[in-house]
Amino acid sequence: MLNIYIIDDIVISRDMTARALMHEDEFKIIGHAATVSEAGRQLTLCDIVLLKAEIPTDAALKAVQQIVKLNPMCKVLVFGLKKSEAAALAFIEAGCVGYLFERDSYAELVQNIRAIQTNRARISARMAACLMQRVQELRTISAQLDHVHQYRSQYEKLSKREREVLELVGQGLTNQLIANRLYVEAGTVKNHIHNILKKLQVSSRQDAAAFLALESS
Repeated sequence: MLNIYIIDDIVISRDMTARALMHEDEFKIIGHAATVSEAGRQLTLCDIVLLKAEIPTDAALKAVQQIVKLNPMCKVLVFGLKKSEAAALAFIEAGCVGYLFERDSYAELVQNIRAIQTNRARISARMAACLMQRVQELRTISAQLDHVHQYRSQYEKLSKREREVLELVGQGLTNQLIANRLYVEAGTVKNHIHNILKKLQVSSRQDAAAFLALESS
């Protein structure tokens, strides 16, 4: 028996949905409410929450996150969505495991609930393509963040003086001009730059200067 809870702020709509699903032998409607707050601790007892939402507003996405946080074992199916793969993707990223658009039929609702029950996803080819594209985007973002973290950890190895020298390198100054600015010998600047390149694990002044942009971002 699958315990289902319905969250829909339209009373007639949620009553009709509840009555219809009661006729399915394997489903048990344990309650329905207008909001997650109103549902309260009952959500800890359900297997699936049917959440009515037309568009991915902050409140709707937050509702999904609240349900999943309250009951990590619960699976959320959002229904009544305006026809948009982007909207469905936003709910999936928030924690939903399934979705239905506003013109989808009751039969499709039942099919989706049963698919969720057996850990199977029912998505269109277009949605599958959107999901794959999003996965690739997240991988790229993750790789970029890893690089930034690595660069910053290397930058933090520089001494205060080395950071001053690097700042002037970034401004395009020669060793002699940097020496004049810092009142040191040109050979001292050369040694600092050698240490900077070694600590940052780069081979040129230009590559070293690139760390300044990352540090200020």
